Amino acid sequence: MSTEADDRFYAALAALRAQNARPGPTSQTDPSTRKRISAGVLRHHAQRVALSPDASPVTRARYQKGWSLRKLSEHSGLCLNACWASEHAPEKSTWRTKVALSRALEVPTRVLFPGYDKP
Repeated sequence: MSTEADDRFYAALAALRAQNARPGPTSQTDPSTRKRISAGVLRHHAQRVALSPDASPVTRARYQKGWSLRKLSEHSGLCLNACWASEHAPEKSTWRTKVALSRALEVPTRVLFPGYDKP
Protein backbone atom coordinates (compact mmCIF):
# COMPACT_ATOMS: atom_id res chain seq x y z
CA MET A 1 0.00 0.00 0.00
CA SER A 2 1.54 3.24 -1.09
CA THR A 3 0.57 6.54 0.29
CA GLU A 4 0.22 9.86 -1.45
CA ALA A 5 3.59 10.97 0.00
CA ASP A 6 5.29 7.91 -1.48
CA ASP A 7 3.78 8.63 -4.89
CA ARG A 8 5.01 12.22 -4.79
CA PHE A 9 8.46 11.04 -3.70
CA TYR A 10 8.77 8.55 -6.56
CA ALA A 11 7.48 11.09 -9.08
CA ALA A 12 10.05 13.65 -7.90
CA LEU A 13 12.78 11.01 -8.02
CA ALA A 14 11.83 10.03 -11.58
CA ALA A 15 11.83 13.71 -12.61
CA LEU A 16 15.31 14.20 -11.15
CA ARG A 17 16.61 11.11 -12.93
CA ALA A 18 15.16 12.30 -16.23
CA GLN A 19 16.61 15.78 -15.71
CA ASN A 20 20.12 14.47 -14.97
CA ALA A 21 20.12 11.63 -17.49
CA ARG A 22 23.17 11.49 -19.71
CA PRO A 23 22.89 10.57 -23.37
CA GLY A 24 23.97 7.09 -24.26
CA PRO A 25 26.95 6.25 -26.45
CA THR A 26 24.77 6.14 -29.57
CA SER A 27 23.91 9.86 -29.40
CA GLN A 28 27.37 11.28 -30.06
CA THR A 29 27.88 14.61 -31.74
CA ASP A 30 28.42 14.56 -35.47
CA PRO A 31 31.95 15.21 -36.83
CA SER A 32 31.18 18.68 -38.21
CA THR A 33 30.05 19.85 -34.77
CA ARG A 34 33.14 18.33 -33.14
CA LYS A 35 35.40 20.13 -35.62
CA ARG A 36 33.65 23.42 -34.94
CA ILE A 37 33.90 22.95 -31.18
CA SER A 38 37.58 21.97 -31.29
CA ALA A 39 38.39 24.92 -33.56
CA GLY A 40 36.65 27.25 -31.11
CA VAL A 41 38.56 25.79 -28.18
CA LEU A 42 41.83 26.12 -30.08
CA ARG A 43 41.05 29.73 -31.03
CA HIS A 44 40.22 30.57 -27.41
CA HIS A 45 43.44 28.92 -26.18
CA ALA A 46 45.45 30.79 -28.81
CA GLN A 47 44.04 34.12 -27.68
CA ARG A 48 44.81 33.31 -24.05
CA VAL A 49 48.38 32.27 -24.82
CA ALA A 50 49.04 35.25 -27.09
CA LEU A 51 47.94 37.62 -24.32
CA SER A 52 49.78 35.78 -21.57
CA PRO A 53 52.92 37.55 -20.34
CA ASP A 54 54.48 34.15 -19.64
CA ALA A 55 54.24 32.94 -23.24
CA SER A 56 57.50 32.62 -25.11
CA PRO A 57 58.04 34.71 -28.25
CA VAL A 58 58.11 31.54 -30.35
CA THR A 59 54.71 30.50 -28.99
CA ARG A 60 53.25 33.93 -29.65
CA ALA A 61 54.57 34.02 -33.22
CA ARG A 62 53.27 30.50 -33.84
CA TYR A 63 49.79 31.37 -32.57
CA GLN A 64 49.73 34.60 -34.57
CA LYS A 65 50.19 32.50 -37.70
CA GLY A 66 47.56 30.07 -36.44
CA TRP A 67 49.95 27.13 -36.58
CA SER A 68 50.12 24.06 -34.41
CA LEU A 69 53.44 22.59 -33.34
CA ARG A 70 53.11 19.99 -36.08
CA LYS A 71 52.67 22.65 -38.76
CA LEU A 72 55.64 24.59 -37.38
CA SER A 73 57.78 21.47 -37.55
CA GLU A 74 56.71 20.85 -41.16
CA HIS A 75 57.53 24.41 -42.24
CA SER A 76 60.84 24.57 -40.38
CA GLY A 77 62.05 21.08 -41.29
CA LEU A 78 62.64 20.23 -37.63
CA CYS A 79 61.24 17.42 -35.57
CA LEU A 80 58.29 18.05 -33.28
CA ASN A 81 60.41 17.67 -30.14
CA ALA A 82 62.89 20.32 -31.27
CA CYS A 83 60.06 22.80 -31.86
CA TRP A 84 58.52 22.08 -28.48
CA ALA A 85 61.89 22.34 -26.73
CA SER A 86 62.68 25.65 -28.40
CA GLU A 87 59.42 27.07 -27.05
CA HIS A 88 59.90 25.82 -23.52
CA ALA A 89 63.69 25.85 -23.11
CA PRO A 90 65.20 28.16 -25.74
CA GLU A 91 68.59 28.19 -24.03
CA LYS A 92 69.04 24.52 -24.94
CA SER A 93 68.26 25.03 -28.64
CA THR A 94 71.08 25.06 -31.15
CA TRP A 95 71.68 28.07 -33.34
CA ARG A 96 70.55 26.13 -36.43
CA THR A 97 67.24 25.33 -34.73
CA LYS A 98 66.73 28.99 -33.87
CA VAL A 99 67.45 30.09 -37.43
CA ALA A 100 65.15 27.43 -38.90
CA LEU A 101 62.30 28.51 -36.63
CA SER A 102 62.79 32.19 -37.32
CA ARG A 103 62.78 31.56 -41.08
CA ALA A 104 59.66 29.42 -40.88
CA LEU A 105 57.82 32.01 -38.77
CA GLU A 106 59.25 34.90 -40.83
CA VAL A 107 60.39 36.73 -37.69
CA PRO A 108 63.94 37.93 -36.97
CA THR A 109 65.91 35.60 -34.72
CA ARG A 110 66.67 38.36 -32.21
CA VAL A 111 62.90 38.84 -31.73
CA LEU A 112 62.18 35.17 -31.14
CA PHE A 113 65.23 34.57 -28.98
CA PRO A 114 66.17 37.80 -27.18
CA GLY A 115 69.64 37.77 -25.70
CA TYR A 116 71.03 35.19 -28.11
CA ASP A 117 73.38 36.72 -30.64
CA LYS A 118 75.05 34.96 -33.53
CA PRO A 119 77.52 32.26 -32.53
